[in-house]
Amino acid sequence: MEVSFYNSLNARYGKDFDTMYTIPMRRNSQLMGESPDYFTGDVVVNFPPGFDRDLQVCIEQDKPYPCFITCVTPRGVSYD
Repeated sequence: MEVSFYNSLNARYGKDFDTMYTIPMRRNSQLMGESPDYFTGDVVVNFPPGFDRDLQVCIEQDKPYPCFITCVTPRGVSYD
C-alpha cells in the first residue's frame, strides 16, 4: 500500500488500532539531534502476507502534529 502525505509527521498504520506500526518519515539526511521537518511525499507500507476478504486499513496520528493524507493506493499480488 502506498500512502501520500502532505506536511505531516508521525503517523502510524495497521490492520486494527490494537497493533499499529510507525510510518517512517525522517529523511536520512536529517541529523538525529534535530527535530524532523514536516514530510511531503509517498511512503510504501507493507502488510503481512496473506489473504483477507474483509481487510481494513487503519491510519492514525496520536500526537499533536499535523497529518494530511492525500491518497491511499492499494497494491496487490495476483497469481496465475
